Amino acid sequence: MDKKKVISWALYDWGNSAFATTVMAAFFPMLLKDYWSNPENYNESTFYLGISNSVASLIVAAMAPFLGAISDTGSTKKKFLFTFAFLGALSTSLLWIVEQGNWQIAALLYVIGCIGFSGGNTFYDALLPSVAKKDKFDFVSSLGFSLGYAGGGALFVINILMYQYPQSFGISDPETAARLSLICVGAWWAVFTIPVLLFVPEEKNKNDISLGNAVQLGWIQIKTTFKEIKKMKIIGVFLISYFLYMDGVDTIIRMAFNIGDNLGFPTEDLLIVLLIVQFIGVPAALLFSWFSSIITPRNAVLFAIMVYTLITGFSSGIGLAYSKYLVNEGWNLDLVSKNKDRSKKSEMILNYKHANFHNADLSKKESIANIVTNFKTPDLIIANAGIAINGAIGKLSDIEKNEAYYLMCGGVIDLIEGFIPRMIEKGSGRIVIISSIGAITAMPKSSIYSSIKSGIYAYGKSISAELKNKGISVTVSLPGYVRTPAHKKAGLDHLENK
Repeated sequence: MDKKKVISWALYDWGNSAFATTVMAAFFPMLLKDYWSNPENYNESTFYLGISNSVASLIVAAMAPFLGAISDTGSTKKKFLFTFAFLGALSTSLLWIVEQGNWQIAALLYVIGCIGFSGGNTFYDALLPSVAKKDKFDFVSSLGFSLGYAGGGALFVINILMYQYPQSFGISDPETAARLSLICVGAWWAVFTIPVLLFVPEEKNKNDISLGNAVQLGWIQIKTTFKEIKKMKIIGVFLISYFLYMDGVDTIIRMAFNIGDNLGFPTEDLLIVLLIVQFIGVPAALLFSWFSSIITPRNAVLFAIMVYTLITGFSSGIGLAYSKYLVNEGWNLDLVSKNKDRSKKSEMILNYKHANFHNADLSKKESIANIVTNFKTPDLIIANAGIAINGAIGKLSDIEKNEAYYLMCGGVIDLIEGFIPRMIEKGSGRIVIISSIGAITAMPKSSIYSSIKSGIYAYGKSISAELKNKGISVTVSLPGYVRTPAHKKAGLDHLENK
């Protein structure tokens, strides 16, 4: 095995993986939402992103068998690799010049970039037999994946630093830094395509044919392949299974950032999570090569699908049990509750000397004013006060509606705005607002509750955009149904079976 050929081949993965990481997974969804479309309407930008990814996937799916057939005929693999890589790198770089609000042009260039990325990979994979013997395919392929994670991660680190500290790079603002990162990806992709073009040989067919004839023969081979699939059903089943599995994985990769952002996770946290995933992939790709050599590639794939499905499908209500988590992290806590018995019970459960327990009715303006006046400027505010109310239209009294509104929306706003000036002066702080999935989902007989939660959700998203350059992050959580005494009291316990 020629190490120079292998490394030159794998370096293409090092280069083009920057597109998957910086563009597809992170900065394109971010810029599409905040710059190229309406930042006030996340549903609109999510729709545009979904359409862009769907169009790109359909075009790639239509082209894939045709390109695969071409790669099997003629000595044209490197020519097509260069063409698609150039197309992808150029379209990615051109995203820099797309003006604010022009989501259509941005989506078009993104789709072209995806075609370049996927088309290039077809011919990149087809060159594997040119650098390794059959018994080394798994190892060399895993090496390519590993270097891909490393290369994509290396540039992603730089791009994140550019975004978080733009002035250190001579850039005016984070938004401009994100757009400049797209040019970096195009250049990175182009530069690391050079080794595979120069140092990886391409097997010559005995009867070498022209590019035009290769296209024609490719079309003939597609027809032949589909006829053979009818006779060998196992191949058809494999291809359908692979398509569905990879389409699911690609959907998660391309939509995860957007969904996380819509749920209120801070941009910085989402970027760090993507970075962690990227570098975990470096050793994981090589370890999986070893793992598959022990249990066979087929069983390794089945195991991977099972684990991937379990992890991405797992859910646990509101989540982290904030008080216990903060206790474990050693925070000094001020915990406010209306219910004295519940407060005492929490004190016994936490058994934490750095926690102060306060009793206050947060549905009253004077209680909020007292907290703002007497509490020190917090590093973290978690607004989790709430009651579960339900009732058909017109069934709730004005007192019930007003109390619920102030507790879950108006009071939260008063509390946050009482502390925000002090947080800004300090230059740091974090705010977590617990809204509800009801803020964006129809909940019959809970219309008042949903409207209140929708209001605090919109407020949280708005101040998040307003405060992001002032050192204050705002997270709005949209939990689904969680079994609590409050839900049972409100007559919502039937939802646990939904």
